[in-house]
Amino acid sequence: STVCRTVTRFFETGTVKDRSRNGRPKSATNDDKTLHVLQSFQENLHLSVSKTAQAHDISEGSVSNIKKSKYYPYKIVIV
Repeated sequence: STVCRTVTRFFETGTVKDRSRNGRPKSATNDDKTLHVLQSFQENLHLSVSKTAQAHDISEGSVSNIKKSKYYPYKIVIV
């Protein structure tokens, strides 16, 4: 059960936080790149997604995901 696993994890690691996951780490949407992309949009609100992607060497999809997660679609405002 969940309680059993949580208690076991506490005795093994000393904390109830989840263990780190296996797999490929996020590289395109890490905090540094996200910050740089958002700064680009704050400096120039009319900047296109494709030009931003080229400037920061990440995919257009990643730029769109960053933009969607941090801005409202109807008005560019940091959430």
